[in-house]
Amino acid sequence: MIEELYLPDNKDQDILRDDIIRLTSPSAIKKGISSQKLRLVHVYKEDENKVIEIITNQLDWKARTIADLYKKRWDIELFFKALKPTYFLLFSTSSPAIWRLQTILC
Repeated sequence: MIEELYLPDNKDQDILRDDIIRLTSPSAIKKGISSQKLRLVHVYKEDENKVIEIITNQLDWKARTIADLYKKRWDIELFFKALKPTYFLLFSTSSPAIWRLQTILC
């Protein structure tokens, strides 16, 4: 860890930690990414009683923004996972398949 970022006491109680880090594993060194600063945000997920660790290269965003965007992305992933068994056309990238998907969703 390079630096622990300040978290206000009275706000965003689900965000447990917000750190600036560098990856120091032999693999990171070999790939040449060990000098890059990254952000590690620890978020408590109450409905599952677990902590999620989010790593990003967005050093300027607030921890709340990072956590919210991750949640929205995960909601979208679950939505498409639910669609796949029902609408096999998701496996096609052709224009007609995409048009059918847009029609179904609208």
